[in-house]
Amino acid sequence: MAERLQSSMKRCLVAMLILFGVGATESKADILFGSDASPGDLLIAIDTSTGAGTSVGSVGFVDVAGLAYDPNSNTLYGTDIRTDNLLTINTATGAGTSVGPLGFGRVEGLAFDPNTNTLYGSTDLSAPGDERLLTIDTSTGAGTSVGSVGPNGVHGLAFNPNPNTLFGAEHHRLLTIDTATGQETVVGSFGFFDVMGLAFAVPEPSSTVLLAALGLVGLFPFTRRRKR
Repeated sequence: MAERLQSSMKRCLVAMLILFGVGATESKADILFGSDASPGDLLIAIDTSTGAGTSVGSVGFVDVAGLAYDPNSNTLYGTDIRTDNLLTINTATGAGTSVGPLGFGRVEGLAFDPNTNTLYGSTDLSAPGDERLLTIDTSTGAGTSVGSVGPNGVHGLAFNPNPNTLFGAEHHRLLTIDTATGQETVVGSFGFFDVMGLAFAVPEPSSTVLLAALGLVGLFPFTRRRKR
């Protein structure tokens, strides 16, 4: 019985080493995308260790502002503030495709909540009362006002799925935003005057690692006592 237990423990240890080895080799680094209006409306991939950007390709729209990524459907969204359109953007080529009009001018911030599959947008201050938090229909592009947010407009949005918090950049201040009302709460100052974009990189566990973890269950012997 002791030998059988030792054998099972050894197999478990080997499997755990393989598991962590696979996790290290199979995991893929997150890609940070950005939109560059000059010189040619480009989608760029950004090296998070150096900040260096590499052109992916032209989006085909003039003023692409907000970007948001939906990990469930692997879709990159953007907003074109000149044509007031929601876009989907091909991450391999940079090409943008119009989904439809947002119905609100200068939607500069975008953030996607993967827990509720909700795309949020925020408008810049074009006129008093224009600063809004929106929910956006990803099939039509139409925006729906949640409530006023500001008072100086929110240029960047980012959603942290844990613990379900929507953040906003209001020039020099970091905000948290109530997704039900648009009500803002000031977190503090960035120490910089005009922060435009925000994005959270939240890695998901590798499917290979999850499968390997499930496979560990099979390594433990399950015994039943025989009825006498």
